[in-house]
Amino acid sequence: LCVMDHIPRRFDRRDLESLADFASIVADEITIKSTAEAHRELISQVEKLRIRAFVDPLTGVWNRGGLFDLVNRELERARRSGQSVCICMLDLDRFKRINDTYGHLAGDEVLKEMCLRVTGAVRPYDALGRYGGEEFVLVFPETNLEQAVAQAERVRESVGGRPFQLTEDTEETITISIGVAEFQAEEKLEGALDRADRALYRAKNEGRNRVVAASGGAV
Repeated sequence: LCVMDHIPRRFDRRDLESLADFASIVADEITIKSTAEAHRELISQVEKLRIRAFVDPLTGVWNRGGLFDLVNRELERARRSGQSVCICMLDLDRFKRINDTYGHLAGDEVLKEMCLRVTGAVRPYDALGRYGGEEFVLVFPETNLEQAVAQAERVRESVGGRPFQLTEDTEETITISIGVAEFQAEEKLEGALDRADRALYRAKNEGRNRVVAASGGAV
C-alpha cells in the first residue's frame, strides 16, 4: 500500500498505525473479492460440466439422460397447469444406406445437419434429444395432439425439403418418419415413448417420409 500526502511531512506512530489498519482492511477486501470471483468461476465451470453431461457430443442436442430429465420436469409442470404435452419419435429413412455408401463421417454430418433443420423448424421452448443412433425424440410442451402433428409435419418438410451434401459433388434428399403421441393422464414417459415408437413403426411400414399419430391407449 502506497500513501502520499499533498503536503510533505513525516508520519507519526499514530498515522502509521492507522495506515497499517487501513492496509489490513484493503487486503481483506481484495481477498474477499478474489475468493468471490473464484467461487463464481467454480460455479460456472460446474454448471458447464453438468450441461455437457446431458448433451450429445456429436449433434449438440440433448442426450438420452438430459432429455429424460427435461421431459419428466416438463410433465410435472404440465400436470400442475393442466397443459398437454406431446412427444415424437423421429427416425431418418434408410440411414444405413447412407453410412454404407458414403461412410460414417458423411452419416455424422447428416445427423448434425438434420438436427439443425429440426431445431430451426420448431419453437424455442421445444426440445430435441438423441435417443440412439439415428433415432431422435422431440418434445412439444403446451401442445395437444392435433397441434403436435401439424408441427411434426413442418419438421418433416424442413428436413426433406432440400438435399443434404454427402460428398463434394454428391447431394441427396433424405427424409424422416415421425410418430407422435400425446401424454395421457398420469402416463409415464416410457408409456408415451412406446406409443410414439409404434406410431413411428407404422409410418415406416406405410411408406416412410410421413407423420403418424398414436391413439390414446394404443396405436
